[in-house]
Amino acid sequence: WPTITQGQPSPHDAILLNTFGRTGAIRVGEWKLVRNGKADEVGEEGGEKEDRQKKRKEDRNAPDILELFNLAQDPFEKSNLAAQYPEKAQELAGRLDALEREAVPPILKPKP
Repeated sequence: WPTITQGQPSPHDAILLNTFGRTGAIRVGEWKLVRNGKADEVGEEGGEKEDRQKKRKEDRNAPDILELFNLAQDPFEKSNLAAQYPEKAQELAGRLDALEREAVPPILKPKP
């Protein structure tokens, strides 16, 4: 509350953008990690990412699709840097996992 009302620094160093199941996003400083998102990956051709997403939905043990962006250099999230900075991607994925474990599961309404 003091951050909003008095302009004091936030006590948090990460912003959880979303987490549900094996999807989500987190921002820490200039870095943003998206896990199993829907944005197009740079360098993939002919629906390769869509194929991996479909396999991911069918096989819960399939590897996650990680997208890492440096928002200071790439505010429109055009260049996935996960392959260039695998340590940073794994660090943020670990933080996302930790926040996901703390989150209260959403109440899902049955489809009519």
